[in-house]
Amino acid sequence: MKKSIKVFVIALITIVLLSTVLYLLVPGFTKQESVYISDYTVSDDGKEMTIKIGVSSSVGYVRKISVHQQHGGKLYLDCYSAFGGINGSWGAKSEYIIQLDEETEAIALYRNSDCYEVVLNKNEDGKWIPKHKLLYGSSDYVDNNGQPLITGEGVQLAVNADYPAAIMVDDVVYYLDSEIVAEVDESAIIGYTDSYTDNMPQKNGETNFSRELNMPYAKVEGGIAVLYHNEWVLCLAK
Repeated sequence: MKKSIKVFVIALITIVLLSTVLYLLVPGFTKQESVYISDYTVSDDGKEMTIKIGVSSSVGYVRKISVHQQHGGKLYLDCYSAFGGINGSWGAKSEYIIQLDEETEAIALYRNSDCYEVVLNKNEDGKWIPKHKLLYGSSDYVDNNGQPLITGEGVQLAVNADYPAAIMVDDVVYYLDSEIVAEVDESAIIGYTDSYTDNMPQKNGETNFSRELNMPYAKVEGGIAVLYHNEWVLCLAK
Protein backbone atom coordinates (compact mmCIF):
# COMPACT_ATOMS: atom_id res chain seq x y z
CA MET A 1 0.00 0.00 0.00
CA LYS A 2 2.80 2.39 0.97
CA LYS A 3 4.68 1.53 -2.22
CA SER A 4 1.67 2.37 -4.39
CA ILE A 5 1.27 5.73 -2.60
CA LYS A 6 4.94 6.49 -3.17
CA VAL A 7 4.63 5.66 -6.87
CA PHE A 8 1.53 7.87 -7.11
CA VAL A 9 3.31 10.81 -5.40
CA ILE A 10 6.35 10.47 -7.68
CA ALA A 11 4.10 10.33 -10.75
CA LEU A 12 2.17 13.39 -9.55
CA ILE A 13 5.36 15.38 -8.93
CA THR A 14 6.67 14.37 -12.36
CA ILE A 15 3.46 15.55 -14.04
CA VAL A 16 3.54 18.87 -12.15
CA LEU A 17 7.19 19.46 -13.03
CA LEU A 18 6.64 18.54 -16.68
CA SER A 19 3.58 20.79 -16.90
CA THR A 20 5.56 23.67 -15.37
CA VAL A 21 8.44 23.21 -17.82
CA LEU A 22 6.04 23.10 -20.76
CA TYR A 23 4.22 26.21 -19.52
CA LEU A 24 7.49 28.11 -19.26
CA LEU A 25 9.05 26.94 -22.54
CA VAL A 26 6.29 26.29 -25.10
CA PRO A 27 5.31 29.97 -25.58
CA GLY A 28 8.90 30.68 -26.63
CA PHE A 29 8.39 28.62 -29.78
CA THR A 30 5.20 30.39 -30.86
CA LYS A 31 5.03 33.36 -33.23
CA GLN A 32 3.94 36.68 -31.80
CA GLU A 33 1.13 38.12 -33.95
CA SER A 34 0.83 41.66 -32.61
CA VAL A 35 4.36 43.00 -33.09
CA TYR A 36 4.95 46.41 -34.61
CA ILE A 37 8.08 48.40 -35.49
CA SER A 38 8.27 51.51 -33.33
CA ASP A 39 11.54 52.87 -34.73
CA TYR A 40 14.27 51.95 -37.21
CA THR A 41 17.58 53.12 -38.61
CA VAL A 42 19.45 51.99 -41.72
CA SER A 43 23.22 51.66 -42.00
CA ASP A 44 25.07 53.99 -44.35
CA ASP A 45 25.67 51.19 -46.86
CA GLY A 46 21.98 50.16 -46.74
CA LYS A 47 22.82 46.55 -45.86
CA GLU A 48 21.55 46.54 -42.28
CA MET A 49 18.49 47.87 -40.52
CA THR A 50 18.21 48.23 -36.77
CA ILE A 51 14.60 47.97 -35.67
CA LYS A 52 12.93 48.60 -32.33
CA ILE A 53 9.78 46.61 -31.76
CA GLY A 54 6.82 46.59 -29.42
CA VAL A 55 3.87 44.29 -28.77
CA SER A 56 0.41 45.82 -28.98
CA SER A 57 -1.40 43.08 -27.06
CA SER A 58 -1.66 43.28 -23.28
CA VAL A 59 0.67 40.28 -22.80
CA GLY A 60 3.79 39.00 -24.45
CA TYR A 61 7.37 39.93 -25.33
CA VAL A 62 9.66 39.03 -28.22
CA ARG A 63 12.93 37.12 -27.84
CA LYS A 64 13.84 36.38 -31.46
CA ILE A 65 13.26 37.56 -35.03
CA SER A 66 13.99 35.23 -37.92
CA VAL A 67 13.64 35.46 -41.68
CA HIS A 68 10.79 33.31 -42.94
CA GLN A 69 11.40 34.11 -46.59
CA GLN A 70 12.90 36.70 -48.91
CA HIS A 71 11.24 36.76 -52.31
CA GLY A 72 10.07 39.29 -54.85
CA GLY A 73 11.75 42.15 -53.01
CA LYS A 74 9.89 41.39 -49.78
CA LEU A 75 11.48 40.27 -46.52
CA TYR A 76 9.06 38.24 -44.38
CA LEU A 77 9.90 38.22 -40.66
CA ASP A 78 8.73 35.92 -37.87
CA CYS A 79 8.81 37.22 -34.29
CA TYR A 80 8.92 34.61 -31.51
CA SER A 81 7.54 35.09 -28.01
CA ALA A 82 9.83 35.09 -24.98
CA PHE A 83 10.13 32.15 -22.60
CA GLY A 84 8.62 32.16 -19.12
CA GLY A 85 4.92 31.58 -19.71
CA ILE A 86 2.19 33.47 -21.54
CA ASN A 87 3.52 36.82 -20.34
CA GLY A 88 7.10 35.68 -19.82
CA SER A 89 10.04 37.92 -20.57
CA TRP A 90 12.95 35.47 -20.46
CA GLY A 91 15.35 36.41 -23.24
CA ALA A 92 13.18 39.34 -24.35
CA LYS A 93 14.73 42.06 -26.52
CA SER A 94 13.32 45.19 -28.07
CA GLU A 95 16.07 45.92 -30.60
CA TYR A 96 17.19 43.74 -33.50
CA ILE A 97 19.47 44.01 -36.51
CA ILE A 98 18.24 42.54 -39.80
CA GLN A 99 20.21 42.12 -43.00
CA LEU A 100 18.96 43.76 -46.21
CA ASP A 101 19.67 42.65 -49.77
CA GLU A 102 19.86 45.09 -52.65
CA GLU A 103 16.52 43.81 -53.92
CA THR A 104 14.71 44.24 -50.59
CA GLU A 105 11.99 46.85 -51.02
CA ALA A 106 9.49 45.86 -48.33
CA ILE A 107 9.46 44.34 -44.85
CA ALA A 108 6.50 42.29 -43.64
CA LEU A 109 5.66 40.96 -40.17
CA TYR A 110 3.81 37.74 -39.32
CA ARG A 111 0.18 38.16 -38.34
CA ASN A 112 -1.67 34.83 -38.36
CA SER A 113 -2.16 31.62 -40.36
CA ASP A 114 0.92 32.36 -42.48
CA CYS A 115 -0.49 35.80 -43.24
CA TYR A 116 1.95 38.70 -43.21
CA GLU A 117 1.54 42.47 -43.33
CA VAL A 118 3.95 44.84 -45.06
CA VAL A 119 4.93 47.48 -42.50
CA LEU A 120 7.87 49.20 -44.24
CA ASN A 121 8.37 50.10 -47.90
CA LYS A 122 11.39 51.57 -49.68
CA ASN A 123 10.50 54.37 -52.07
CA GLU A 124 12.13 55.31 -55.37
CA ASP A 125 14.63 57.51 -53.53
CA GLY A 126 15.78 54.56 -51.43
CA LYS A 127 14.14 55.91 -48.27
CA TRP A 128 12.23 53.54 -46.01
CA ILE A 129 8.66 54.66 -45.30
CA PRO A 130 6.51 53.10 -42.53
CA LYS A 131 3.00 52.01 -43.44
CA HIS A 132 1.95 52.69 -39.84
CA LYS A 133 2.10 55.88 -37.85
CA LEU A 134 1.60 56.30 -34.13
CA LEU A 135 -1.32 58.43 -33.01
CA TYR A 136 -0.11 61.23 -30.78
CA GLY A 137 -0.74 60.48 -27.12
CA SER A 138 -2.00 56.95 -27.89
CA SER A 139 -0.74 53.41 -28.31
CA ASP A 140 -2.87 52.93 -31.41
CA TYR A 141 -1.44 52.70 -34.89
CA VAL A 142 -3.18 53.75 -38.08
CA ASP A 143 -2.38 53.52 -41.77
CA ASN A 144 -1.75 56.58 -43.91
CA ASN A 145 -5.51 56.97 -44.39
CA GLY A 146 -6.12 57.07 -40.65
CA GLN A 147 -7.64 53.58 -40.48
CA PRO A 148 -6.80 51.56 -37.32
CA LEU A 149 -4.22 48.82 -37.74
CA ILE A 150 -3.07 47.88 -34.26
CA THR A 151 -4.96 48.28 -31.01
CA GLY A 152 -4.53 47.07 -27.46
CA GLU A 153 -6.88 44.21 -28.27
CA GLY A 154 -4.70 42.86 -31.07
CA VAL A 155 -3.96 43.36 -34.72
CA GLN A 156 -6.58 44.59 -37.15
CA LEU A 157 -5.51 44.50 -40.79
CA ALA A 158 -6.79 47.54 -42.65
CA VAL A 159 -4.76 46.59 -45.71
CA ASN A 160 -4.64 43.48 -47.86
CA ALA A 161 -2.82 40.57 -46.28
CA ASP A 162 0.43 39.42 -47.85
CA TYR A 163 1.50 35.82 -48.28
CA PRO A 164 5.00 34.36 -48.79
CA ALA A 165 5.64 32.45 -52.03
CA ALA A 166 4.54 28.84 -51.63
CA ILE A 167 3.30 25.67 -53.31
CA MET A 168 1.17 22.84 -51.93
CA VAL A 169 2.28 19.26 -52.60
CA ASP A 170 0.77 16.16 -50.94
CA ASP A 171 -1.28 18.41 -48.65
CA VAL A 172 1.87 20.13 -47.33
CA VAL A 173 2.73 23.79 -47.96
CA TYR A 174 6.32 24.35 -49.13
CA TYR A 175 7.84 27.84 -49.14
CA LEU A 176 10.00 29.05 -52.01
CA ASP A 177 13.65 29.28 -51.01
CA SER A 178 16.52 31.15 -52.67
CA GLU A 179 18.59 27.99 -53.11
CA ILE A 180 18.95 26.58 -56.62
CA VAL A 181 19.04 22.81 -57.02
CA ALA A 182 21.86 21.94 -59.44
CA GLU A 183 20.39 18.80 -60.94
CA VAL A 184 16.99 17.13 -60.81
CA ASP A 185 16.49 13.73 -62.38
CA GLU A 186 13.41 13.49 -64.57
CA SER A 187 12.34 10.42 -62.63
CA ALA A 188 12.01 12.58 -59.49
CA ILE A 189 9.21 14.70 -61.01
CA ILE A 190 5.99 14.00 -59.13
CA GLY A 191 3.62 16.54 -60.64
CA TYR A 192 2.93 19.79 -62.47
CA THR A 193 1.39 23.02 -61.21
CA ASP A 194 -2.23 23.37 -62.30
CA SER A 195 -3.63 26.44 -60.52
CA TYR A 196 -2.74 29.84 -59.08
CA THR A 197 -4.03 31.77 -56.06
CA ASP A 198 -3.44 35.22 -54.55
CA ASN A 199 -3.67 33.68 -51.09
CA MET A 200 -1.96 30.65 -49.53
CA PRO A 201 -2.18 27.50 -51.69
CA GLN A 202 -5.13 25.35 -50.65
CA LYS A 203 -4.81 22.38 -52.99
CA ASN A 204 -2.08 20.22 -54.40
CA GLY A 205 -0.28 21.64 -57.43
CA GLU A 206 -1.32 25.20 -56.57
CA THR A 207 1.14 28.11 -56.22
CA ASN A 208 0.86 31.77 -55.36
CA PHE A 209 4.07 32.97 -57.00
CA SER A 210 3.57 32.21 -60.70
CA ARG A 211 0.53 32.23 -62.94
CA GLU A 212 2.36 29.90 -65.29
CA LEU A 213 0.84 26.42 -65.20
CA ASN A 214 2.38 23.03 -65.92
CA MET A 215 5.60 23.88 -64.08
CA PRO A 216 7.12 20.52 -63.05
CA TYR A 217 7.95 19.91 -59.41
CA ALA A 218 10.09 17.12 -58.02
CA LYS A 219 10.89 15.46 -54.73
CA VAL A 220 14.43 16.33 -53.68
CA GLU A 221 16.50 16.11 -50.53
CA GLY A 222 15.11 18.55 -47.99
CA GLY A 223 11.90 19.39 -49.81
CA ILE A 224 10.42 20.09 -53.23
CA ALA A 225 12.10 21.61 -56.30
CA VAL A 226 10.04 23.64 -58.79
CA LEU A 227 11.19 24.51 -62.31
CA TYR A 228 10.70 28.27 -61.98
CA HIS A 229 12.21 30.74 -64.48
CA ASN A 230 14.15 27.85 -66.06
CA GLU A 231 15.83 26.94 -62.78
CA TRP A 232 15.04 24.27 -60.21
CA VAL A 233 14.28 26.27 -57.07
CA LEU A 234 14.13 24.58 -53.68
CA CYS A 235 10.92 24.83 -51.61
CA LEU A 236 10.96 24.00 -47.91
CA ALA A 237 8.26 22.97 -45.47
CA LYS A 238 8.41 25.20 -42.38
